[in-house]
Amino acid sequence: MSDSFETVAMEIISYAGDAKADGYEALHIARKGSFEEADKLLKLADEKITVSHQIHLKLLGIDSQFKSVNEQLLIAHAMDTLMTVNSELDLIREIVEILRERVDQN
Repeated sequence: MSDSFETVAMEIISYAGDAKADGYEALHIARKGSFEEADKLLKLADEKITVSHQIHLKLLGIDSQFKSVNEQLLIAHAMDTLMTVNSELDLIREIVEILRERVDQN
């Protein structure tokens, strides 16, 4: 891989950010009852997050900061856990708002 760490990092961020945007757009569309369109956006989000993960795996292959493969995998798992939890909390907040709107309507 001849790309710089900065370029690789920006590619990961870009694809992941686009996937997140598609996911939230799907959620907003689903709230309006357009589930078929929401499914299409979620599929697109899945494709983008897959590319982001593939780039991340390539990055691990050139990361010599850690002494062993086990250390690389552990640090990758830690980073993935942090990012996943953050995203899940964003989603939870959105779902809570949906529930709040339903309660307010009654």
